[in-house]
Amino acid sequence: MSAERAIVVDWKAIPFHDEGLLGWWRRINDCYGNFPELSPREGKKQMFAAYRHISTGRINAVAEKYGVTFAVLHQETPCSFPMLYKDDYFKLVRIID
Repeated sequence: MSAERAIVVDWKAIPFHDEGLLGWWRRINDCYGNFPELSPREGKKQMFAAYRHISTGRINAVAEKYGVTFAVLHQETPCSFPMLYKDDYFKLVRIID
């Protein structure tokens, strides 16, 4: 099954050329926040924690910047967007203007 949509950030598909890597890193910071002073392990841990509690404002900013229309959020992430699907861990929401 395919959603036929692009994704903003993918932790497993990291580009290897300079320009692609820089764009990927900008998208990571837009979605998760910037944690430059932390070790890679601690930074990743903090980014994942930040995404669990991502604000509606940050979601809207990412949506506006990248043309995002849907988001996959953790089940416990508070938001007022219409939920289209959920399971025990995640929910799919539609981002509206």
